[in-house]
Amino acid sequence: IKSTNNYSYPIACDCDYVTISRVQCYAAGGNGTTGFLTFSDNLHYTIDQCLIQANRLIAEWRGDNHLVKNSLLVGLQASGSFFGIMLRRSQNLLNNLVVRPTGLGGTPTGVFGYAYSGGVAKNIGGWGWGSTFIVLSGGGGSQPTFTTSMSDATSVPSGVTGSKTFANQFAATNNTNWHVVTGSDMKDAGTDLSASMSAVDMFATIRPQGAAWDIGCEEFIGSAVTSLGGLHHI
Repeated sequence: IKSTNNYSYPIACDCDYVTISRVQCYAAGGNGTTGFLTFSDNLHYTIDQCLIQANRLIAEWRGDNHLVKNSLLVGLQASGSFFGIMLRRSQNLLNNLVVRPTGLGGTPTGVFGYAYSGGVAKNIGGWGWGSTFIVLSGGGGSQPTFTTSMSDATSVPSGVTGSKTFANQFAATNNTNWHVVTGSDMKDAGTDLSASMSAVDMFATIRPQGAAWDIGCEEFIGSAVTSLGGLHHI
């Protein structure tokens, strides 16, 4: 699914109890374009095994009891001040990667912004979004509760391990290959979430492949996966 118009949302959902699975979504427009948006609060939906790329805010998720899992979320904005994903109401984020390629302009201010949020975020990898992991962005409320998550940010909430080296995690950090490499800190660093989701990654690889679940959308299996994250590489 591809959108090239400003203020046009490739996926806009105003229905309840929707599942979106194995979708590749690219919002190529300029400022104002968002990768995924729900127009109404109090909806319930599941996003599973998806690739969402956007030139501005990757996603603005509203409503309650949403589940986003095993997905790769790539922010491509190259100007201005911004964060990656806006969280509203109660979200459940499990084993996702939220990344921003190197070499872009602009001033990223955090992986997440939140308002009226709460919810939980487990096994999340947030990379390339500046020194702060999560920022309050209007509305007050509580930020999500994080568990076994990881980032290169230096200012991180409880449950997130910060100050890791971005370049050590992936085959490339310029949006050509987000495949996790042997030396990644995310390997075997996650929590077993089999009570909350199926024990597979975005490629349906069984988790865990090592001593424990990996953080992020991909379970490391060696060199079998050669490219992850380019528009044609999922």
